[in-house]
Amino acid sequence: MKESCGVFGIWSSQRDVATDVYFGLLQIQHRGQESAGIVVSREGKLFSHLGMGTVDRVFGEGVPEEKLVQCIIELYEKGNFQEDIVAYLKENKAIMKEGVLEKLKGGMAIGHVRYSTTGASIVANIQPMIGWFRGRQFALGHNGNLVHTQKLREECEKKGYQFKTTTDTEIIIALISTSRKENFIEALLKVLPQLEGAFSLTILFEDMVIGVRDAFGIRPLCWGTRNGDFLISSESCALDVLGAQLIGEVSPGEMIIFQNGEEKRFFWSPNASLSGLCIFEYIYFARPDSIIEKRTVHMVRKKMGEFLAEEYPTEADLVISIADSGNPGAFGYALKSGIPLDPYGIFRSHTVARTFIEPGVEKRKELPRLKFNPIPELIHGLNLVVVDDSIVRLNTVPRIVQLLARSKVKSIQLRIYSPPIRYPCHLGIDTPTYEELARTSYKTDEEIIQHLRNETGFQGELTLAHLSLDSVIKATGLAKKNFCTGCFTGRYPVNKD
Repeated sequence: MKESCGVFGIWSSQRDVATDVYFGLLQIQHRGQESAGIVVSREGKLFSHLGMGTVDRVFGEGVPEEKLVQCIIELYEKGNFQEDIVAYLKENKAIMKEGVLEKLKGGMAIGHVRYSTTGASIVANIQPMIGWFRGRQFALGHNGNLVHTQKLREECEKKGYQFKTTTDTEIIIALISTSRKENFIEALLKVLPQLEGAFSLTILFEDMVIGVRDAFGIRPLCWGTRNGDFLISSESCALDVLGAQLIGEVSPGEMIIFQNGEEKRFFWSPNASLSGLCIFEYIYFARPDSIIEKRTVHMVRKKMGEFLAEEYPTEADLVISIADSGNPGAFGYALKSGIPLDPYGIFRSHTVARTFIEPGVEKRKELPRLKFNPIPELIHGLNLVVVDDSIVRLNTVPRIVQLLARSKVKSIQLRIYSPPIRYPCHLGIDTPTYEELARTSYKTDEEIIQHLRNETGFQGELTLAHLSLDSVIKATGLAKKNFCTGCFTGRYPVNKD
C-alpha cells in the first residue's frame, strides 16, 4: 500500500534547524520513500535542497572511492576478516552531507517526504514546492490528495499561471500566487475554502511556519514545543526523537502560525469537525510509537488483535506476524487467545522498503520475495496463526504462504485486523482503481483461499478471517462518525465525482 506523504517543520529563534528537520524526516520516512526535501528561510529568502530517493540518500553522499579502496587495503593488511571489511563498507557507504545542511542556515524550515498519489514520481514533483507571492517566495508541503481540481487549474491558467508539474499540490501554489490579496495570510484564507479533499499542509513564508489541516481532519498533523522552538509534524514520533513535547493535534479546519516566538491558532473553516480521519492511519500507516488523537497507535493495533482473537478464535501451536505492521495485532491476538507468540517466525529484512509505498506494480510484486524469510526451526510442523494488518493487492500473502509451505507447517490460519478493502481511495492512498484491489477479483474469503492454494500449492488447512469494522472502530476509542472508512464501505467525507 502507498500512503500520501509526510510533512515536518520547525520555527526557532535560537538555532539553525535544517539538521533537526533532517532527523525529523527520517522518523516519518515510512510515509514516503520516493523523494525528500528541506526548505529553509533566512532573512526573507528561501534556500532548499531536494532530491529523489530516501532522506538518507538525498542528504547523504558516498565516501570517495579512492578512500574506500585505501581503507580496504589497510584492513586487509592488518589481517581483518572479510566480514569485518564488509561491515566497514556497509557503515561507510554513505554519510550525511554536512556541507549541504551547513548551507541551509536559518531558524525556520519545512521538510517533506513524498510518494506519488497525484503526479508522477519525477524530479519536478518533489516537495516542498516553491511559489511566489507579491514578489516574495514561499514553500509548501502537502500530505493528502485534492479532488475536483480541474476547474481550479483552468482558472489559474486563465490568470496567467504556467504549471510546471503534474501534482495537485501545485494547484494550491497557483491559487496563492494568483491571489489578489496583498497579505499572505489573507490570501491563504481565501484559497483554503476552495480546496476539496485531504490536505495537511506546512507552509514557510518569510518569518512564519504555518500548519493547516483540512476541515475533515483526513490526514494527521500535530505540533509541539522544545525550549522555545515550535515543531509541526505528520506524526508525533518525529517530535519525540527531537526532544519536543507534544502539545496536541492541529484540529480539522484549523490554521496554526508560528511567528515571533508565539503560536496563533484559529479556524479557517467554520463547520470543521473530526469527521474524516483516515482509519488506515491506525491500521497501517502511522508508526506504532506515534500518538493520534491522544491514542498510541501500537496500543490501538494491539487491541485490534485482541478483538480479532475474540471474533475468530482457533486452536494453534503458535502465533506469528507478518512483520512489522502485523506485530502489534499478533501481540494482542496471542494475549487474548493464550496461544504462544514468536515474533520471529517470519523474519523481516529492514533493508527493504515498505512494500505498500513502493511505486510500480512489478516492483511491489518482487519486494515481498526480498523482504521476508521464515525461520524453519521455529515453525516446522506447527499449526500457525498468522496475523497481518490488511490485504490490499494480494502481493505479500501468497509469498508468505509459499514460504511457510516450504517450512512444512501443518496449518495456516490467516487473521487480518482490518475488514476487507473493497473500494479505492482518492484521498491520499495509492489505490485509485477497483482493478488494483484483490477484492475486485476475489470477492469472498473462500475465493482468496483458493487463489492462495493455486499459487502456492499448500495442501494443509488454510483459513482466512477479517476483523469487523465495528471492532476496528471500537479499538480506537473514537466514534465511527470521526473516521473516513471509504475503503471498506464506499462512503467518503469527500466524493470524487
